Formats: sequence, C-alpha cells, structure tokens
Amino acid sequence: MQDEPKGHAARGASRGHTLRTRAVGWTRLALAVLVAAPLAMGIATAFTQASTPFLQGRVDSTFSAFGLGAMLGLVYGAPSTAVIGLPAHAALVFFRRTRLAYYAALGLASCFLNLVIVAFTMRIGAAQFFAVLPTALIAGPLAGAIFWLIRRPDQIGR
Repeated sequence: MQDEPKGHAARGASRGHTLRTRAVGWTRLALAVLVAAPLAMGIATAFTQASTPFLQGRVDSTFSAFGLGAMLGLVYGAPSTAVIGLPAHAALVFFRRTRLAYYAALGLASCFLNLVIVAFTMRIGAAQFFAVLPTALIAGPLAGAIFWLIRRPDQIGR
C-alpha cells in the first residue's frame, strides 16, 4: 500500500485542487481583468459609432471605432476592473453569487461610476457626458459578461 499524502496536499488533492488547476484559475482571472474591459469597450464603441448618425462622420470606420474603444477600455476600464472588479468578484464568489446577471450588473455599475469620475476629472460638459453614456451602458454589462465568460466563477469549487 502506498503512503497517503498528509497535511495541506491531502486536503487540496481531495477537493480536486492541484497546483495546475490553481494556476489555470489565476491565469484566467488575469486574462479576464486584462481583456474584458478593452474588448467590451471596443465592441460598444463600434456599435455606438455605427448606429449613431452624428458620430459617423467623426470616425473613419467601425474598425477604427473598435480600436479607439479598445484603447480607452485598456486605459480606463482595465484599472477599474482591477480596483473595483477584483474585490467585488471575491465578494461574489464568497457569497456564492456567481450567476452571469450579478457580473453584468456589477459591470454596469462600475462602468457608470468610471464614466462619472472621468467626466468630473476631465470637466466635460453635460452634452458630451450624455453622448458617451449609451456606450457606457453597453460596455459595462458586456465587460461583466466577458469577465464571467473568461473566469467562469460558477465553476469555482466544483
């Protein structure tokens, strides 16, 4: 008979946790933080540009709008995801609220808060704020959904 592992290794192995599965979890978490906001902002900006007539003359193409949105998402969204999203993700996992709807709602609230902070610090007017608001209302829930799809918090602890 082979010796049984003792201590922490035995507890982790009995729940299916290995160093490899933990590394995959951390990799997916880092990828979700870095990818969710730029991808969501790129998609939302391209959609808003394509569907809003007064913006169509300001950006050359939908692809350019996607690139601009992705850069803004990387500059403003990824740090916001790290500062607001990671603690909120930890709380949602702790309280076992891991459905997609929670992450989409959290993304909406985080994106709106980020927009308000940027609007006050850059002192943009109400007209510019309301022009950008539809993009934020699309990008927020989309970023939360992309984060959820990459990290899959509903599968943590299974």
